[in-house]
Amino acid sequence: MSYFNLASDIDIDVMQPDQTLASLQAKIMPALQEIIDRNKYNAIIAQGDTMTVFCAATIAFYNKIPFFHVEAGLRSYNLEHPFPEEMIRQCASRMAALHFAPTKQSRQNLLKENIPENGIHVTGNTVVDALQYLSNQPFNWNESPLKMIDDRKPIVLVTIHRRENHGMRLNDILKAVKDLATKFSNNNFNMPIGDEITFEKLLQIYKEYPQAGTLALNVKADGLQNDVKNLLHKYNVTDYFMFDMSVPDHIGYIAQNVKNYIRHSEFEQSPTTSNPAMYKKTDGVWLDQFVNPATGICPYTKAVMEEFKSQKGYSWISENVMESHLQQGKNLALVSPELHIWGRDLDTKPYQIIWQQWQEIFKNLAGKGYNLEKIQLCTDFPEQAMEYFA
Repeated sequence: MSYFNLASDIDIDVMQPDQTLASLQAKIMPALQEIIDRNKYNAIIAQGDTMTVFCAATIAFYNKIPFFHVEAGLRSYNLEHPFPEEMIRQCASRMAALHFAPTKQSRQNLLKENIPENGIHVTGNTVVDALQYLSNQPFNWNESPLKMIDDRKPIVLVTIHRRENHGMRLNDILKAVKDLATKFSNNNFNMPIGDEITFEKLLQIYKEYPQAGTLALNVKADGLQNDVKNLLHKYNVTDYFMFDMSVPDHIGYIAQNVKNYIRHSEFEQSPTTSNPAMYKKTDGVWLDQFVNPATGICPYTKAVMEEFKSQKGYSWISENVMESHLQQGKNLALVSPELHIWGRDLDTKPYQIIWQQWQEIFKNLAGKGYNLEKIQLCTDFPEQAMEYFA
């Protein structure tokens, strides 16, 4: 609100982490009724399809106060998606006296529901209005919280909300964003989540868990080598490595003697030959596999998976590849398939097929005298992996 030079007169202060819809409604309703009892209102206006809107419309209806609904008429006609917003906005429309619709389609939706035409007004999208207003205001990038974002690349803003996205759907969304950020690395992907923590806070949390394991740090902002090194030293974090940064930034981490891994994937020649100077100064190799090893496309079909299962070994990250780096004294970080789209099928579990291949390789490497503690697995299923490779 401060961006619009607005301040609230009353804050009912009902938000708590992980509260249920029922408990939230139980807090909002009496709080709004108390406000109504203390003041005389000619109308109540609310925007959107949140629980606050539902409670405001209901309280207005109970007290015979006209309710005006902003952003009215949005519809999916599926009560499960978005949940509970679809229910809320349909109910709000039944109790509203005036409907401020963002689009002509929203107006048509309301007319189909027998909302009186003289109560519907197409006013445009408030989000677009706010964006246009703010874009015309003076703004100093370097004096704002955005100064940590590299603005030399095109910036992609990612926002995620809706209660039905919680859980596995949210994990899938985040992994998809990660894949896009990797594929379109010339863009700077940024995702405000509301509970952002600083790098220093991350290190503080990490130190609270001595058994947390290796800290893999993927810092996309350029020029932070000195800051990163100082904070790692401040919190005595030694079990870590930097990876997947730009070449100029990688050179900077090498110059600062910060532990760093160089990437080797099926799309890149081995850094032993393609970049021997940098390879010599790296601490390890980040071994990645971006696409379906059977077809080069993703996701898997059932037929492809059957073909995949029938063949012994289908990761390009073979024993020879691992041994070539271990011979040079490098640590290895293997990227488990489920970190990419092609490896996430929870029915066929392609990552387990790759794990089976790697397990055989580990046995062979141990038989040759290599130290398996120099090999790390980056996975979304750490407990399952620890049991499998035990």
